[in-house]
Amino acid sequence: MIKNALLSLKKNIGKTILLFVIIVVITNLVIAGLSIQSATKKSMDQIRSSLGNDVTLSVDFRNMIKNRKPSEAVSNETSLTTTMADSLKDLKYVKNYNYQISTSANSNSISAVETASDNSNNQPEQASNQVDFTISANTTMKYLDSFTNNNYKLTKGRLLTTKDQNTNNCVIETNLASDNDLSVGDTFTITTTVNDETIT
Repeated sequence: MIKNALLSLKKNIGKTILLFVIIVVITNLVIAGLSIQSATKKSMDQIRSSLGNDVTLSVDFRNMIKNRKPSEAVSNETSLTTTMADSLKDLKYVKNYNYQISTSANSNSISAVETASDNSNNQPEQASNQVDFTISANTTMKYLDSFTNNNYKLTKGRLLTTKDQNTNNCVIETNLASDNDLSVGDTFTITTTVNDETIT
């Protein structure tokens, strides 16, 4: 049987060589396809890893208003808790996180930067309800969109980190600093109200 196969190969040498070449070409194409697929998957994983994603956890007041009963008031007391946020930050794919909270404040020691729209409506000033500043507290400033997207640039001093917890260190806007003749290391006083308690 083997003898007959060898004789057949010798008899049809042209066909045999052609079949051998076709098999080699098909094998190479299959191997190349598998290599490209593997390289593409690896490349996509690297791109996903380098780009990452930002996720913001916040109260959806629009949804609350939409789902309320007619003439029902929406509670302003609905808030996120650190327990809710911790359930996300402890996931294995979360590389870093930042807690942020904001409030309004006033000051007698520094002046807010005036904007063109302050008196554009020619309305009398309502000093009792007017707030001069917004304070934003963060776990760390390193991952704030404003800095990672290069919308803001630190010109002096340093960004705040977790080591600044329970200190009075802050980062302020350049125009606010220049208008009030402030530089790194200077102090000023602001006051805010939290739960009917005035905090300085």
